[in-house]
This record gives sequence, C-alpha cells and structure tokens, in this order.
Amino acid sequence: MKKIVTKIVTLIVVCVMSLTTLFGCGLITVNTDRDMAQVIAKVQVSENVNAEEIKKSELVSGFLSYGYMYVQYYGYTEAAAYEMVLDGIVQNRIIIQSAREALAKDYNEKTKDNDFMNYFYDNALAGEGQINSKPNELKDLEKYLTAYEKAQAYYNVKVSIDQLIDSYMEAEDEEEKEDETFTARAVPTVDASDAKYEYELKQETPTEYDYKKAALVLGSENIEETYTNLYDLNLAVYNEYEIDLVKGSEDYTKRLKAFNKALKNLQDAGVISSKEHVDVRTHGIDAILGLKEGVKGYEYFVNTVKSQYESLIVAKYEDSLISEYEGKLTNEMLFAQYVTEYEAQEINYTNNVANYESALESATKDSFVLCNPYEDYGYVLNLLIGFSEEQTAALNAKEVSRNDLLKELVAKDQRITWAQSSYGDFANNVFTFGEDYIVSENSKDLLGEYIGTLLGAKESTIEDENGVEKPAYSFENIMPKSIGIEEFVSTYLNTFIGTAIDLKTNVLSGKLTDWNDAKRDMFEDLLYAFSTDPGSLGTYMGYVYSPKTSSTTYVKEFADAAARVVSAGVGAYELVATDYGYHLILCTKVIEKETSRLYADVNAFMADVEIEGTLAYNYKKAKSDAIVSAKISEKADLLVNQLKEKEGVVTKFPKTYEDLIPEESSSEDEHNH
Repeated sequence: MKKIVTKIVTLIVVCVMSLTTLFGCGLITVNTDRDMAQVIAKVQVSENVNAEEIKKSELVSGFLSYGYMYVQYYGYTEAAAYEMVLDGIVQNRIIIQSAREALAKDYNEKTKDNDFMNYFYDNALAGEGQINSKPNELKDLEKYLTAYEKAQAYYNVKVSIDQLIDSYMEAEDEEEKEDETFTARAVPTVDASDAKYEYELKQETPTEYDYKKAALVLGSENIEETYTNLYDLNLAVYNEYEIDLVKGSEDYTKRLKAFNKALKNLQDAGVISSKEHVDVRTHGIDAILGLKEGVKGYEYFVNTVKSQYESLIVAKYEDSLISEYEGKLTNEMLFAQYVTEYEAQEINYTNNVANYESALESATKDSFVLCNPYEDYGYVLNLLIGFSEEQTAALNAKEVSRNDLLKELVAKDQRITWAQSSYGDFANNVFTFGEDYIVSENSKDLLGEYIGTLLGAKESTIEDENGVEKPAYSFENIMPKSIGIEEFVSTYLNTFIGTAIDLKTNVLSGKLTDWNDAKRDMFEDLLYAFSTDPGSLGTYMGYVYSPKTSSTTYVKEFADAAARVVSAGVGAYELVATDYGYHLILCTKVIEKETSRLYADVNAFMADVEIEGTLAYNYKKAKSDAIVSAKISEKADLLVNQLKEKEGVVTKFPKTYEDLIPEESSSEDEHNH
C-alpha cells in the first residue's frame, strides 16, 4: 500500500545531531545546569496522560537544531525564532500525547478490525497486557512499539551519532573537482518504491541495492540466502550496527577527539549537564545511550532515543487513521469528490481559455483536468533533431537555404553527461547505461549503449550517501557519433514506428496502431537519447496543442503539424521541418469536448471504477490517498488548534526563558511571519 505523505507528524525531533560549530557566533550563551533545568511550559491534553514539563534545555536544543537558521537566513529576530521553536515543541507535545492516548485506547479495547490494527495488537511490546497512556518514560513508550521499531529507533540514533562525529572531523586532503563545462542532460524520472507497513516488509524481497547497503553493516557471506525479506534484513542491520568509533582503528584518535569536542559544545550550551560523565574509552560509546548495564547514559542522548520512540508512536497513530479512513472510503465518497472537482473546474475554465490551458499544461497522472469545455485539444511529443549553432547562424544570415541544411542535418547522442556522471558501466570501450536510464527493455539493443567514442577513460570508486561503493568514470573526451538524417530515420525512427518514413518519397506521416505504455517508453528513450529540445523530456503527455493559441505559441510548421496529428488521433505522427530542424511530432492524447460530466450519477461512476484504464478507475487510484491524507491533515489541525485554546492544556512561563532573548531595538524590527 502506498503510504500517504505524513502530514500529522509535525515533529521536529529536538536534538542537534548535525550540530556544527555554532559557538562563538553570538547566538549561544553559556548557561548553568540549574538554569537549563527550569520549566518553561507544561502540556497536558487530558487526564489520561500525565502533564509534561518542557525545560529550558529543550528550547536551547531546538534553537540550535533549526531556530538559529531562521535568524541567519530568513530574517527572524531571535525573539521570534525562540517563540517559533517553543510553539513547535508545544505542538509536538500535544500531538504525541494525543497519539499515546488514542493508541492506548485502541490497543486496550481492541475494537478495530483491519490489517494494521490487528498487527499492532499482536506485535506491540505490551504483549497481552494493557498500555497505560499516562506515563511517558522510555520503558512506558516501548509498550506501544514492536521489536522492529525499538531496534529501528536505536539504529537511527546511532547513525546520527556517527554523523555528529563526522561533522566535527576536520576535512583532510579534499580534492577539488574541476569545473564541468558541459550542460547536464535531464534523466528519466523513476517512481520511488511505495513505503511499506512493517507487516508488508515480511513479504517484500530486498533489491540488490538493499543487500549492498546491508552488507556494509553485516559483513557476512551468503547474505541473500540468510535474509530473504526486507523485514529480516532491516532488523539484522538495526541490531548489528556499531558506532564508528572502534578502539584501535585508524581513525580512532581523530574520531574520539571529534566526539569529545561535540560533547564539550553541548555542555557549553547547557544541553548536557556538567555533572554528567561517561567514560567512552572504558565502556564504549554505546554507554552514552544507557545500553551498557550499570552505566547511566547521558540524559540528552537517552532523550534522543525517547524522541525516536515518540516519532514512531505518532507515525503509528497516523497509520491507524489511514487504515480507519481507507476502510470508510467508499465509491460514493469518491464520486462526491469527483463532482466537487468537476464543478469547480467548470466555473474556472468555462469562458476562460487561459485558465483551462494552464491546467492542461500543469496536469500530471495524479492531477486531472475533468472538465473539458473546448474541442480539438490534445497533447503531442516532440523529438527534435536540431541544427547546430553554426547552421542556425548561417540560416539566419540567409547564407544557405533550409532545405540544403536539412540534407546535412545529423543526429548525435545527447547523453554525454550521463556517461560523465557514471550513470552506468564502462567496459571494452563501451558505456552501457544503467537500468534506470533506459526505460524500455525494447530500447536496449539500439539505445542501451552510448553512441560515440570515449577517450582516456579512468575508473575510480566512489560511495553514495549510504556508503555503497560504485565505479565512477572520467573521460578525457567523449565524441558522439554523427548520424546523417537519413541513417537516423531508417535506423531509429523506422524501428520505433515499425514502418518506413521516407525522406526521398516524402512519406512523412502515419499512425501507430499499437500505441500503448510500452511504445511510449520506447519513444521516451528516443527523446532522451537524441532530442535537442529539453522541454520534451520528462513531461506528462508532451506539449499541449491548442486550436486557439498554438498558432501564436509555436512556429507555423510545428503548429500545423500538431493540429493534423491531434485531428488524426492518438498514435498519429508526422515528420516536419522548421527553422529549428526536423521534428517528429506524435499525438499522445486527444481531449474530447464535454457538454456535461462524464459520469452523470454515482451508478455510472461505480460501473467504471473497477475497469482498468477508465477515468473512474484512474481517479480512484490517484485520489484515494489524497482524500485520506486531507482528512488526516484536517483532523491534526483541528486537534492541535482545539487543544491549544483549551484552558489548562498549555501553560507557558515566559519569565524563565526571557534571558535567552536579547532586547530588540523596536517592535518594528520584529520579523513578520
């Protein structure tokens, strides 16, 4: 199931894991332990949860984490930034407490019957017991979680500590990269994998890349045979991850020094008490999290684990709402949403061509134009084999005719930057593009390799953001092969079309009888490989053809050809010359004029909703998540706003933190936000 973008989780985990040297810049002052322990606010959403105190140290941590950025980069005063941070912490407390209260009630009563809630009932660490929503200590929060989530929380904190150490280490021998002189070529957009519920991970097979990432932590052989699903693989990684501060390692002294410097800065800010001390050299760095028996960890780092727990609890609460709302989402509700959108578009587009055409241009597969009050509109893709700069200059100077230049026109592989950026593999003097960069399997024979000569290849190894190594290549020169226009047409265009475009006999148009998604993918590969029109890359359906404005938007030959292929229907194509070169223009969609809604009533809508390819089917697929997400966002906003205003829920003590905020010269200097 596709997880909805989390809107309810407004948590900004109050920690400074990415903290760099902010001290000495005038934004941070030294504070005593007692001062930092002062309570600046209290939050209690109901009698089902204990009141929670917000301490001054949390406000300082929040300011270090993100508040100071608003001062430095967005023009906020320090007073405005501190108030923003405090409001964020209060809102977080409201959401966290509400999530605990709701989940505990659901768990204890076990009244909801859906896959997500059943998994929660069976796998929470509370087991057969009850969850008490009142306390919020670490051991109490664990009861809401599964063993997987608990391991994930500690893993996230350990990774963050490693990143903290890295951020403090001095950069050594960093080689500056030479400036690139070429323009980067766009790459195809690959849909990200849908997020999975935990129970779905048990049926999800890891990718080769998942295994490569995991191998960095596990370091074991036969990893594919040992871990056959993402749940087991991830859990193994979570449990086996060790903080990169191993005594005796090459960087041990350097990393220990960086870690101690980070601790010193946190202590100077009052985030870590000066009375706390954990001997990392004796007990190991895991001791700071309280993971070593008999050793009390730093409260600050233990609280980062608590923040991770709370974040997971809020995410779990959202998941429970998703399951609940999806169960209630009916075709009748979708039809009502369809009618609402249609009527709004009808008002917006009727007698307003500009609004309508703007909507068509910005449409995506998930953003529908439902109301089409005009006729003869459509979409076309444009494959342009363009003139060189020299040819264009000669044409503009009228030194040569366009027809003569067209005979000399050549196509060249435009994917130089893909090779320069190592988007594939180089072997035997051939660069083969990776699977993400060749959309169609049917294109690989013709377009899977760079069409040209690569000189002076040098191979190296680089790491991506996850530490996975991959080969990288640099070349002294990359020279695309010049393919004459007739050879290009016969070798590439005719292979795609399946019949002959003949420049000599002027057979330059026709219609594909097999236009479908597979054919679209093949054409996409042709565009990325050869088209010199960057606007044709990565679009939804291509350029909008308008019978009202295209004659002035596009050059005449292009506009006329677009009109003809749209009139002929989806799959119609035409090769046409303009002062830019040769264009293969192909119709991808014809938009039918509608005199009324496509679906007059809910029965007509429901008759189509399960038929793949119909508007109702596509609408349900795209809109279900959006509708559920909107309901969750509405609930979250209502929840926070109501509780903020409810007497006794939030109490602030401004006197306890006023010393953090310098006097402002005047109220007019306040940033208005």
